[in-house]
Amino acid sequence: MSLRVEGVSVRFGDTAVLHEVDLEVDDREVVAVLGPSGSGKTTLLRVIAGLQAPTAGRILIDGRDVTGVPTHRRGVGLMFQDHALFPHRDVAGNVAFGLRMARTPSADIRMRVDEVLELVGLAGFRARSIDNLSGGERQRVALARAIAPRPSLLLLDEPLGALDRALRDRLLDELGELLELSGATVIHVTHDQAEAFATGERVVVMREGRVAQVAPPHELWRRPVDARVARIVGPAGIVPVEVDAAGAVRAPWGAIAAGVVEVSALVEEGSAMLVLRPDAVEAVAGDEEEEEGHLVGVVVARAFRGDHVVVRVEVEVRGGPPVEIPVIDRAGAVGSSGSPIALRLVPGAGFVVPLD
Repeated sequence: MSLRVEGVSVRFGDTAVLHEVDLEVDDREVVAVLGPSGSGKTTLLRVIAGLQAPTAGRILIDGRDVTGVPTHRRGVGLMFQDHALFPHRDVAGNVAFGLRMARTPSADIRMRVDEVLELVGLAGFRARSIDNLSGGERQRVALARAIAPRPSLLLLDEPLGALDRALRDRLLDELGELLELSGATVIHVTHDQAEAFATGERVVVMREGRVAQVAPPHELWRRPVDARVARIVGPAGIVPVEVDAAGAVRAPWGAIAAGVVEVSALVEEGSAMLVLRPDAVEAVAGDEEEEEGHLVGVVVARAFRGDHVVVRVEVEVRGGPPVEIPVIDRAGAVGSSGSPIALRLVPGAGFVVPLD
């Protein structure tokens, strides 16, 4: 089932929540919608589901205008952050709810319930009470209930948001696989970059009620459309640079050799911003620190991440405030907070974008 959002706007009084949003999703494609709180992503999902009427624009499912069609006639499956399971029904009763509403024969309901419970890893849980399930098990029941009626369009609103970080991380890979196996076209709304990247074939980045960029995860990570999208997508140091007419880049510490950083086609001559992901820079050994072109800074913080340490380095910028750059230290070579450090750019890993 394909989905098309055309010029959708939503206003609540004088407040504009969505601004002329356009989006196309192909049949059986899994698309993640990523954005901070207040970006309009949940409102967009509610408009697609028919839970919120747009102020302007329309929603088309398989080419049919469903803007005025009620939710239960759109053929969509819904799963929300709080799961909204029925505590007075057992697992099978919850999963079967949508099938009963569709007047599916009892024998078919039983077969489908068993099928989806096995799919989500809960075979044998039919008679379990909801109160006796863990958070992860409840999440799986909610997903099973959403996909049991075989919706052509599945809408997920922060499906892992109520879980603790350890459990959410453990379920991420499973969720991506389950969404693919469901056979549905999927819209997955989340504020978490890891969730968006784990599930979405493409990721829609929303900002202030608008679609800022739509791209596959690897492209968003390496080639954000601007610095604000770069920050939404993940940690980055944002350094002011100058680009001349020939495309040469000059950073606050000097000229950057040709080919070391990539320049966006959107960048024009003049001021721009260099996006440096944690893996776009590396610490320089002590005997190399005086070489020309290196960034010199001070370690301001360290965060242990198990197999590596993320180090925040503050680099002085002439004519402006210091810039913080995240660095991955896998060898344990970077000193403690307050230590001086020299960095070099990893060729091809930095990306120059236009000013916001």
